[in-house]
Amino acid sequence: YSAKTLNSFIDNTCILVGNSLSDYEEQKIFKGHYKKNMAQYSFLFMCEDDAWRRKYYLIYFLQMGVIPIFFKSFDEMVSYLKRL
Repeated sequence: YSAKTLNSFIDNTCILVGNSLSDYEEQKIFKGHYKKNMAQYSFLFMCEDDAWRRKYYLIYFLQMGVIPIFFKSFDEMVSYLKRL
């Protein structure tokens, strides 16, 4: 992402689909966004079937102010997103 795109995340609630947030610059932006406004979260839609990994990801992403929404399969996620 360009710096301009990343900085636009700070002022908006974001919905991420299929992004692991593994990039350090992305993590820094979301942590800054969360510290600036702790009442405003972003959301991450991801497929994960393993219960242990879901717990790990939940803790990991909540520290950045990102709420993960888990699905067991890609088809389940697509079906849900079409209903939004």
